[in-house]
Amino acid sequence: MPLSILPALLAGALLASGTAEQRGKEIYLHGASPSGREITASLGADAAGLPGAALTCAGCHGQDGRGQAEGGIEPPDITWQSLTKPYGHRHADGREHPAYTEHSVGRAITMGIDPAGNRLGVAMPRYSMTARELGDLVAYLKRVGTERDRGMTDRTIRIGAVVPAGGPLARAGREMEAVLGAYFQELNARSGINGRHLELRFLRDDGSPLAPRLQRFLAGEGVFALLDTRALAADPEIVEQAEASGIPTLVPLAAFPGEDAAAHRHVFYLLSGLQDQGRALIDFAAAKPGAANPRVAIVYPQIGRLSGVADAMEAQCRQAGCSSAIKLGYAPGTFAAAKVASDLKAGRSQVVCFLGSGSELESLVEATAGFAPAPTFLLAGALTGQEVFDASGRSASEIFVGYPMLPSGSPEGLDDFRELAKRKRLSREHLPLQISAYGAARVLVEGLRRAGRDLSREKLLGELEAFYEFDSGLFPPLTFGPNRRVGSSGAYVVAVDRDRRRFVPVGGWIAAK
Repeated sequence: MPLSILPALLAGALLASGTAEQRGKEIYLHGASPSGREITASLGADAAGLPGAALTCAGCHGQDGRGQAEGGIEPPDITWQSLTKPYGHRHADGREHPAYTEHSVGRAITMGIDPAGNRLGVAMPRYSMTARELGDLVAYLKRVGTERDRGMTDRTIRIGAVVPAGGPLARAGREMEAVLGAYFQELNARSGINGRHLELRFLRDDGSPLAPRLQRFLAGEGVFALLDTRALAADPEIVEQAEASGIPTLVPLAAFPGEDAAAHRHVFYLLSGLQDQGRALIDFAAAKPGAANPRVAIVYPQIGRLSGVADAMEAQCRQAGCSSAIKLGYAPGTFAAAKVASDLKAGRSQVVCFLGSGSELESLVEATAGFAPAPTFLLAGALTGQEVFDASGRSASEIFVGYPMLPSGSPEGLDDFRELAKRKRLSREHLPLQISAYGAARVLVEGLRRAGRDLSREKLLGELEAFYEFDSGLFPPLTFGPNRRVGSSGAYVVAVDRDRRRFVPVGGWIAAK
């Protein structure tokens, strides 16, 4: 069927995944049909079909269509301007043919022959796809190498940042805005990134429904990439919009990145969620000198995904060799310290992993003050506030907190931040949140720098995926990959010095297993 008549056939049957060009882009980049049907590719006359994802167009011809030499093979330039040169083509192997048309491009893709009927090179696969998919791919080929993602010009890259703006973190949000603004301003003063300046646009989360505001923000501001700087940001709205809009998004600290995080191509979590932090805390307790094979109790409110965190910690107890592990869940608003203390005593629990609020922790530490020996308390830093320093002084219990990064940072990693804060006279009241926002911006900037001047969102995604043990100076080494979207999984553990109201590091990084 001539490709010239395909647009008419397709006009009334567009797939739900966007325009023909958008669907064709998905086929070109990933070898996958937006309809869900598998595209296959074969090499050689008798070769069995392989998944199209294993032999993508972009894998050989590049995201810009101009070809990427590899293994002694130089794929030709397949931009539409090159394919349709009026004087045709003469290749290095002597093969000649006239200019391509829509129809002959379709024959090359599905049959492996050029406009003159010559066989293409042996490295060129033949793809099995429907007429609709072929039409979509050709529609995209007319644009490949010429399109430019929104949020970018020859001189600028526009970055969006979601910051808290309501409730107890409103002031922290203003401080994070100031940090990001100062960092990007100084980058721009040094010629920016690969000759482009960075423009910041803020979406302030005031507690009102985020989804419609986020949709309007992304559509109106046209940002190239997004930073979600809020503490424990893991909103489904962010993930859904990032995937739907194809916007690379970095989240510095997520409570629940989810088991399907790897399925989200556009969202990168720098630090692990509560389940990984909980597992690291259990490993810390099991390895603590003088506490071999401890009896562990996991106390948690039965709300949201905290039950899943408790399950993960219980499973880690079995793996780490704990003598026993019990889960003590309670309905929100029904915490009774005396009842929980009685259960802990009956279970002879030596270690208490507590996932409740600061005030609940205070009451439980008080209720167990007379226990001998005093239980050790383990807390997740993401759920822990300053109340941890107010726990009863009558109690001999030790309290440890797991953080995906040290609350005070590391001396060498904080040098640049301290100098920036000093030059710009920035507040450092909410230091951990400021550092997480600043660190996420540094990771994004490194990805942009590696992507080079010939920038696109796909290139940025590819560069972020290629991060291996990347040292940002602020976070544990970060590693991403095609099937890995959490850069570092585990926790640092710090002791709570209640007298001096400070955290004291007690060991190195504990990787979640």
